[in-house]
Parts: sequence; C-alpha cells; structure tokens
Amino acid sequence: MTMTFVQTFAVGGFDASLKKVAGVIAPLALLGACAMPPEGTSTNDVANYIAAVESLGCDVGNEGDLQALEIQTGLSPMKLGEMAEYMIDSRQGVLLSNGGFRLKVGACAPEDEAATTTEAAAAS
Repeated sequence: MTMTFVQTFAVGGFDASLKKVAGVIAPLALLGACAMPPEGTSTNDVANYIAAVESLGCDVGNEGDLQALEIQTGLSPMKLGEMAEYMIDSRQGVLLSNGGFRLKVGACAPEDEAATTTEAAAAS
C-alpha cells in the first residue's frame, strides 16, 4: 500500500517517511556534487589537458593559451572550456580574476600542498 505524503503525515508516520526520503536523496545529492569530466572525454584527455596547462606555466589567460591547448590536446574550444569548468568544480583549478584559469595539481600544485604531498610520500 502506497501512502501519499498527506496520508503519511496524518497517521503519524511522518518521521519514518522523512527518513526514507532522506536516505534516498542524500546519496543522490552527493552524486550530483561529484565533478565529472566533460561528456565525450576520457581520463587520457584529462591527463593530456593537465600536461598541456602545465606546459603553459599553469595559467590559461588569453587566446594564445587556448590555441596552444587546442593544438596540444586535440580538444575543441568548447571542450577546453568544459574541461576548465571540470577542473574548477573538482578543486583541481581556480578561476582567476581576469577570467583566466589556474591549474592547482601536478606540477602546478601550490608549494605548501606539494610539500605536504612529498612529506606524506616520504613517510610511507
């Protein structure tokens, strides 16, 4: 027997129903928060993008940078924009005040983060 929201509330089962709904919604919310690479790209495309941005000195800020990325990665300008959004959403990069993008992983990781990673690797 399926009860509507109003029927559930009326018979005092509101808390149980709310817990069931929360149990379904919470994992979906977490799934939505996970950044996914742009549709039609692979992990190899992501790695190539990171290497290309590293070769530019970690910042992408002008048309020349975008052209270099397009040549190095083989991705379209639209996919490059989506890839930058993915990097920002996944906290692998940040938006710059000039509208550009800065990579924050690999060779572009800030020194304090890189030192922490190196120290952790040495400790294990």
